[in-house]
Amino acid sequence: MIIKSANPKGIDYSIQQLQAGLYAFLVDRWTLDGLSPDYTCYDRCYRNQTKDGIVPEVFTGKGYKEVLFDDKVKVLSFFDIDNSITYDTDNNGNRVNVSLLFMVNLKKLKGDNIRPDEEVRQDVQTFLQHEKYGFMLNGIEIGLENVFANFQSLRIKYRDLNPLHCFRFNFTKVYRFTDHVCT
Repeated sequence: MIIKSANPKGIDYSIQQLQAGLYAFLVDRWTLDGLSPDYTCYDRCYRNQTKDGIVPEVFTGKGYKEVLFDDKVKVLSFFDIDNSITYDTDNNGNRVNVSLLFMVNLKKLKGDNIRPDEEVRQDVQTFLQHEKYGFMLNGIEIGLENVFANFQSLRIKYRDLNPLHCFRFNFTKVYRFTDHVCT
């Protein structure tokens, strides 16, 4: 299930373009024997302070919802942007670092293989390794502390041990105020 906000502008518009393409690609790649991969793909999260620390949450229109690992789905992903946005005079737009975080139940997604963490990351990287919608891939983070470095939460209780796996793709994106509403 792809979950996105209505009427995105600027970076949110750009994120939703990438989100839609990536989701379609991965659902096709991860559909086995006609069974859906149970993939929940959120757009941009916010780094919100709670009593447990700083957690990733998406705005639902009625409030905020935490988007940490959900054991009801095989795969969950969301986008995060840096709090520092610079103006890029060469490109006449704003430059921001964007991350795409994944939390995967490897056993539910790929079966009882030997830990297929590398295979799952390669599935995602196949789509992202070439510039898409102006997002330039800079690197990949693995390991719980690296993946969630922008969040400090007591709610991150699972570990990156089989069958669970988390990883993050890091990008740079230049976007303009004139980026418009998705249609």
